[in-house]
Amino acid sequence: MNPGDIVYVKAGTYSETVTLSKTGSADNRFTIEVYNNDEVTVTGGFTFTGDYYTVKGFKITSGAIRFNSGASYNIADNCFLDRVSGTAVLFSSGSSHNTARYCNIYRPGNKGCEITGSYNTFEYCVIEGPTGQNGGDSDGLRTNNGDHNTIRGNHIFRIFQVGSSHADCMQHWLGFRNLTVEDNILGSWETSPTRDPANAHFMLEIFDDSYDVDGLIIRRNIFLGGGPRSLNVNESHPSKKFY
Repeated sequence: MNPGDIVYVKAGTYSETVTLSKTGSADNRFTIEVYNNDEVTVTGGFTFTGDYYTVKGFKITSGAIRFNSGASYNIADNCFLDRVSGTAVLFSSGSSHNTARYCNIYRPGNKGCEITGSYNTFEYCVIEGPTGQNGGDSDGLRTNNGDHNTIRGNHIFRIFQVGSSHADCMQHWLGFRNLTVEDNILGSWETSPTRDPANAHFMLEIFDDSYDVDGLIIRRNIFLGGGPRSLNVNESHPSKKFY
């Protein structure tokens, strides 16, 4: 592909992980999308390592959408991640200005989405039923020490807790700077005999002074029933306080 090219992919199942490594520009993006609303499955998903790609309309059944360190200005649009084995959408540390939007994530084996990096956006997506069954926690969405990230207009619900996995709709972990969380619908949980009483619609977890906390905006979110707590603030270090 050359910058500005559009590739249409016809119906079929492609048993691979696609790595997108080239560099385009704002005026000359790479575009890869399904042809004429065909059902196109890329089993291993997409790994972004380059810049200025748009990927649209694909089904992913085992892998993930990954924005790796160094990837920037990429868009994953209207993809369906169906019972993938781990975390469905991952913005890595060192990624920036990437967007996942209008994606449908159903029963991922770990978290629905994890966001770090900077100036990344996760918006207008549906996360249903993260399970944690393949190890780790089953949070709908987790942030992890990022800067200027945005979580907007998502619906996260039917949270499962399997065994000892922790299961929040959203967990904000190890610090953050300039995080905006707005217009999301959070809840509910599936019944579990081992439910952690600390599970929450929105959890803040800060351990020590090595992690910055600044510029949090939470507005116009809806917390639906079924969770033990709406807001769980765990201030494990005395110098970190939320008011």
